Amino acid sequence: MFVIHKSSTQRKSPMDISTWIGKSLGFTSANTITLFGGLMALIGILLFCIDQDWLAVACLIISFLTDWWDGCVARFHQGDRSLMSREDEALLTFIEQLNYRGVTHLGRALDPFIDKIRFIGLLWTIGLEYVDEGVAVLMTGLAVLLTLVRPVKRFLKLDPGGANLWGKRKVYAEVVFIVALVFGTRPLYNGTNPFLTMEFTPTIISMIGTVTLFLASASLYTHIENGYIYYVCTRPSSSPLDR
Repeated sequence: MFVIHKSSTQRKSPMDISTWIGKSLGFTSANTITLFGGLMALIGILLFCIDQDWLAVACLIISFLTDWWDGCVARFHQGDRSLMSREDEALLTFIEQLNYRGVTHLGRALDPFIDKIRFIGLLWTIGLEYVDEGVAVLMTGLAVLLTLVRPVKRFLKLDPGGANLWGKRKVYAEVVFIVALVFGTRPLYNGTNPFLTMEFTPTIISMIGTVTLFLASASLYTHIENGYIYYVCTRPSSSPLDR
């Protein structure tokens, strides 16, 4: 009689996979993986410029995967320890922060910066033929503002400066937009691209870009609104007796 253990029939949960990734890549720090993802993004953008499209796609896939891997490694190293405070982390040198085994505020700041490198770089490298230049400028401006608004809010102590729901949705929209640009416009299929001959391809890319633009605008507005509300609610109230 064969006994089948329950654990052998269960599929691995996403948590199990994340833990496995954390252990497998635990020889390095999460911040190093994040910077490696940024490097792969830059190499991918450069490869698109010299028409090495499939090599560029491979680099971008690795770059996108590092967005997942760095979080897995950071949580694996962090374990049950408390998160290091900003003040304590500021006492470390940049190299020490970079090599820190665990979750860091540096890593949380690097992640959106690397995202913007990918998005803005690909937008201006392969997107201008299909996106109006004015729209590209607006998308770039919003991306830069969203990168700056969170550290500015933290510096001014308006609120913790974390990502909001609109921003998280925007990240997904940016990924879809990049995928649509790469696989819908580049000559990846024996030097051609059948999607370019389809009338709806530019329309779909434009629609995805519009959604991305809307989500970016909503995210920036929410950041500003939340910062203002936090300021109003936390500032010392003035009393008539103090006047």
